[in-house]
Amino acid sequence: MKQIFRISLVLALFFLAQGSRADNNQATNSTSRVMTLDDCMSYAIANSNRTHQQATLTKNAALDFTGSWLKHLPSLSGNINANSNFGRGIDPATNSYVNTTTFSNGVGVGGSIPIFYGMRYLNQTRSAKVAKLKGEKQLERTKDEVAELTMAAYAEVVYSDELLGLCMQRVESYKIQERKMSRMVELGSGSEADLAQIRATLASEEYNAIAARNALELSVVKLKDCMNFPLEDSLKIEPKIGEASLFEPEQSTDELVEFAAENNLKAVMGQQTFDINKFDLKIAKGSYYPSVYASGGISSSYYTRLDGASGSNFDPWAVQLKNNIGEYAGVSMSIPIFSGLSTRLNVHKAKNNFEQAKRDLDQTLRELQSEIRRAVLELESSEKQWYQGVRNVEYQRIANDAARRKYEQGLLSIIELQTSDSQLFAAEIELRNAYLRYQLKVREVNYYKGVPYVN
Repeated sequence: MKQIFRISLVLALFFLAQGSRADNNQATNSTSRVMTLDDCMSYAIANSNRTHQQATLTKNAALDFTGSWLKHLPSLSGNINANSNFGRGIDPATNSYVNTTTFSNGVGVGGSIPIFYGMRYLNQTRSAKVAKLKGEKQLERTKDEVAELTMAAYAEVVYSDELLGLCMQRVESYKIQERKMSRMVELGSGSEADLAQIRATLASEEYNAIAARNALELSVVKLKDCMNFPLEDSLKIEPKIGEASLFEPEQSTDELVEFAAENNLKAVMGQQTFDINKFDLKIAKGSYYPSVYASGGISSSYYTRLDGASGSNFDPWAVQLKNNIGEYAGVSMSIPIFSGLSTRLNVHKAKNNFEQAKRDLDQTLRELQSEIRRAVLELESSEKQWYQGVRNVEYQRIANDAARRKYEQGLLSIIELQTSDSQLFAAEIELRNAYLRYQLKVREVNYYKGVPYVN
């Protein structure tokens, strides 16, 4: 008996210290903003490392698309050279051999443009365009995934907070019973056994409250982690999930599956991956075809002797460059004959990837269909469980009130009363759990209907 009393005293002091700390924290952070579910999801999307990483990849995909277009433009280059010759050489003025020191200079500009490249450049551009669009969709999907994780973590915090509230209510209730029974024992109208049972139950409930508080703190840390929120800062959230309703118009499961197969991000990205592999196969086959380039340019030169010999008077640099201008234009063709079978191997590899992409697309659509049908069934089940939970709590409260009256009349033992209390407590917990599951499933089904998680 004394041991139970000491345990109860220690736990009571612990809760008093926790309450004081909570009051101090509340006073310190009273000016911080209370964040709703939408606030938390928006914060997570804006600050998540996953979002920023995918945004970078999306930008790179856009740059790759721009680079693929630039391959269609002509290439242009300039050149300039300077040479000095010592000893015997040809004098361009007399076209005879002389022993002298000469200086020559040449300048030119040339360029080329692909006329036909086995359609590879065109298919590379098409592939890059699809990859760019896929990057944009992947960024949207990453934001949705971050929102999903944050929403689940937020619901866990709300549930843990409500569980802690119920536990604290039970602790306070049993403290009142313990004080009342202690007084009755002092007056000789109470039972020592009942008092011991109440104290033992009180210690157990205080233990459960400690566990519930710890679970709440852990769930808050998890939510901060999902949001990339500073772990050392205080996070205050709305202790309820706003009620959501199904998006209209009403759709059958088959209609919802058909809609999602064309509009859901998973399905769209699966189709884009398939298209990219289709273009990659065309690019690989393009290596079998010849390549045709058109080229052209203009060049000029300058020459002089540096030994000052007679007859070495040459026109100035600008005059020679003007007089010596030459132009050229041409078309070249490169025909692949043998490349060590590398082209053939690349084509076979691209075919394998294309076939695998078709299988992956079918698997993606199948998994999406399964997810939707499962979500709809779970929504219907959670709605029924929620409604049944409301009735269960109502009946358990009536039964608990009746049990308490019987106990006060001496017709029921303390253990039977506590059993009734526990049944009511379990019903209230399950009711809150069922409501949260229902709200999450409503949002999931709405998402498959095209409604984003964040408003």
